Amino acid sequence: MCGRFFIKENTWDDVNKQFPDIQVLANKAFDITPGMSAGAITEGLQLQNLKWGVEGFDGKLLINARAEGIETRRTFAESVMERRCVLPASGFYEWDYDKNKVTFTLPDNPVMYLGGIYKDGRFVIITREANASMIKVHDRMPLIIGDVEKWVNDKSAIKHFLTQPQPELCSERAYEQLRLF
Repeated sequence: MCGRFFIKENTWDDVNKQFPDIQVLANKAFDITPGMSAGAITEGLQLQNLKWGVEGFDGKLLINARAEGIETRRTFAESVMERRCVLPASGFYEWDYDKNKVTFTLPDNPVMYLGGIYKDGRFVIITREANASMIKVHDRMPLIIGDVEKWVNDKSAIKHFLTQPQPELCSERAYEQLRLF
């Protein structure tokens, strides 16, 4: 699962180094939680401001879509074929089984591109089974995209992205300070 990701102050500078034609509106650090808007790179390498979460059939906000079966699930099938996006991030958070916050980042890249789909100005992040670097914290992880242009523009590559091995991540735990008195 992916329920919160973050952008450090210089992340958009790093995105612009890779994609110089993307016009960035702001370059500030912040956490992005469900219901908030975030910059998403869409087809044609366009930057759009999209809101996180789509309304499910039961009225609840859906923030993630499982990679397994996404191509046949009624809620997401059309979007995965026609409207894929990436969410540039510095990393994401997950909470371990003891409720400690764990930060995940890429070891060799300041920008992590989270794979998503969108419709009507809203997005969800695609998740898949966790790899070895994540499994001790959570059994799901966001789909991390290596080739942004191919993900957003080439529908023949969808299956490859949904099933390819995910990169190993660095993690850092934030422990709560205990008080003795």
